[in-house]
Order: sequence, then structure tokens, then C-alpha cells
Amino acid sequence: MSAAGSRRLGVVWALLALLVAGIVYLQSGDEERETGDEHGHASADRSLLPLPVAEVGAIEIALEGQLHRFERDPAGQWFYHGAHAQAAAGHGHATDPVLAERMTKSFNALDKARMERDAPFDKDNDRFGVVVPGMIVIVYKSGETQPLAQYAIGDAAPDDLVRYVHLVGTNRVVTLPQYHIDNLRNVVAAAAATVPVALPAPAK
Repeated sequence: MSAAGSRRLGVVWALLALLVAGIVYLQSGDEERETGDEHGHASADRSLLPLPVAEVGAIEIALEGQLHRFERDPAGQWFYHGAHAQAAAGHGHATDPVLAERMTKSFNALDKARMERDAPFDKDNDRFGVVVPGMIVIVYKSGETQPLAQYAIGDAAPDDLVRYVHLVGTNRVVTLPQYHIDNLRNVVAAAAATVPVALPAPAK
């Protein structure tokens, strides 16, 4: 074969190699888009919140017998609406700027919260501690009074790095990194320390 023929054959093989590589790349990309992760969910479905936190108007956290409500004012700034005790109707409102900044950081972190492992929810077998949870988180979309999402926070996993979370209204229990739960607990503690809970008047 002449030198020119050899060069042409080399070019053909090179083009074929590029074409095969391109096909393999596209197929692998399709598989990733279809399977997403080891559980069969697309990566976007692993976000804890069903919408960006910028569109959240209020968050309620039930903890130790009290419901703590956090809201946004018309300017979009977070404030603490107060703690509603089961035995007391009194509550306060806080607009402390330091607390507002802390709330903003804690709630913005939920934008990055990603569900990890999945397990089925079984109300008859509370092996994850989510049937009678120690903490409940309720999320509201801005301008709406009905909850957008509710999360029952259960036990810590054996490694203490993740916490079991039931997506209320579904048959899913997922794990969430522990630090997200710690952030919420810490912001509740900071807010409760800023605004004392009104106690019922003593009985006469």
C-alpha cells in the first residue's frame, strides 16, 4: 500500500474511533439521566425541599412540646414569630437582626440538604423512630397557609452521622446528614432564648 493510502486508512480508523467514543459517551449520559443514583432517583429528586428556600414563607418546628414558627416579613427577612406551648396561648415576635442572620444561614442551608439512603415507611414498626418523632418540621410556601411539606425527624442512624426522616404523606423514610438537624435545633434554641415563652397565669 502506498504512503498516501496508509495515511487515508489511518484517518478513517481515527474517525471511527472518535465516532465510537462519542456513542459510548452519549449512552452513558443517557443511563445517568435515567438512573440518577443507586436508588433509581434522578439527582434533582434528592433535594429535601420541594422548592428553593427563597420561595419558602414560613417554617414551623415542633420540639419538646412547643411549636416554634419562623416567618418572612414583606421584605423577605426572617423573624421569629414565637413559641406556642401546648398549655399556653401567649407568644412573642422577635426581629433581632443577629437572630435574623442566624435564621437566614440555617434555613439557607436547607437548599443544600440532600436525602441519602431510602427505606420504606412502616407505621406498625417504628424502627426508625419516625412514627412518634421527637421533632417535626413543617414548610410553607410564601403566601400559602397549607403546608407544602412535612418532615418527621426520627432516630439517629448507628453511625450518628445521619438522621432518619419520614417524608410525611409518603411511604418514604430517608436519611439526612445530622448537621442539618443540629442547625435547626440550634436556631430554635437561639430564638427561644431571645423571646421568652409566655406562661399561663397560676391558678387561684
